[in-house]
Amino acid sequence: MKDRRPSLLLRLGCGHLLGALLLGCLLLMLNGIAVASLYHAWVGRLNDVWRNPRVAQAILFLGPVVLLLVQWWAIDVIVDYVRPLPPRAKRQRSK
Repeated sequence: MKDRRPSLLLRLGCGHLLGALLLGCLLLMLNGIAVASLYHAWVGRLNDVWRNPRVAQAILFLGPVVLLLVQWWAIDVIVDYVRPLPPRAKRQRSK
């Protein structure tokens, strides 16, 4: 029976890099919108420390980046679960 999984070579090259770049930009844009919306919704209820412009800028900059790191970690875990690599012994025998 032929293995229908795409080879690891499909994960290399400009196509994969371009797809990862586009996905990262899209997620970063959506994360920025979500963090800004949440911050502006809650800033009236928070104390004066959180209203400081420096703190607000740090939250609005670092929030989307931290979310992006968590999302890429989750994507990596899901891809490894759905498409695990074959054991090393099988890979060496098949060459």
